[in-house]
Amino acid sequence: MFRCENGDLHCPLVFIILILRCENGDLHCPLVIILMLRCENGDLHSPLVVNILMLRCENGDLHSPLVGNIIMLRCENGDLHSPLVVNILMFRCENGDLHCPLVFIILILRCENGDLHCPLVIILMLRCENGDLHSPLVVNILMLRCENGDLHSPLVVNILILRCENGDLYCPLVVIILMSRCENGDVHSPLVVNILILRCDNGDLHSHLLVNILMLRCENDPHSLLVVF
Repeated sequence: MFRCENGDLHCPLVFIILILRCENGDLHCPLVIILMLRCENGDLHSPLVVNILMLRCENGDLHSPLVGNIIMLRCENGDLHSPLVVNILMFRCENGDLHCPLVFIILILRCENGDLHCPLVIILMLRCENGDLHSPLVVNILMLRCENGDLHSPLVVNILILRCENGDLYCPLVVIILMSRCENGDVHSPLVVNILILRCDNGDLHSHLLVNILMLRCENDPHSLLVVF
């Protein structure tokens, strides 16, 4: 501690003692707080930081402030794709912690940086399969994917189908994505047909969405079964 208080955070002795203490299960000792000092000084990628964090996670300590703080520091510095970030988030999700602020913030950060197709986004499917179809996270990421032209990804299709099967035929997300797909010429996709049929079966024969899509189909396909229907 004397050496650390005097700024000698990187000496081999400190490194070796921390590793020994962690290997013996003493992951929560005050000395581990040195990791926070190293991170605050910009040493976010040292093997020591990675090894000790992984040891803490493997021992089930996924929710400690230390884990959260270091992951946020790494993300704020642009390291959104490190195995550490992905592994810890997946650990947290597999343990049912799908709604923690950390998951929300990092997913948004990854999407804002254009990484809309990373395996981490599969967490959205886990959230949807657990019934969380209307969370702001689901809506925001789907909108980001659609605004970037990814209207046909399986994720978009699956979540829309899930929302519709649960009776949410009129949500703004469904309307916006359907109109976007149609404006891009995808007037005949099974998704468009199925949702329109569902809306018609429920008596919504006069909606603007239905009229607009039928007009688009008529201009391109006067003989389609949907138009006849």
